[in-house]
Amino acid sequence: IMVPRKEVRHDIIQLEGDLDKVRYCFQKVLVLVDKRNGIVTVSNLPSQTKLRNIGRKTDTVIKKKKLDDDAWQLIVSGNTQEQIVQAVAILERWRDDQANNNNNNNN
Repeated sequence: IMVPRKEVRHDIIQLEGDLDKVRYCFQKVLVLVDKRNGIVTVSNLPSQTKLRNIGRKTDTVIKKKKLDDDAWQLIVSGNTQEQIVQAVAILERWRDDQANNNNNNNN
């Protein structure tokens, strides 16, 4: 990725290189700027390994953001809505299982 000089507009990027590498990079950039994403809020954060495995299984990118109330927001991005829905469903199932385990341990 080539960063434009200051006198050029800031919302422009230029990709140069072999076509296959440029195409791959462009697809990754589109995922970053695409508005398609899913959000799951959890109180206990899954391990980084768990997040990577879910991302790999569903071909999505999962980013985490700390909220003010000690909860975590997991933002799921992907190429298709189906991939995002699948990843969100797995994360929600994990969250519900964690809540059930906590309730069973408290009883």
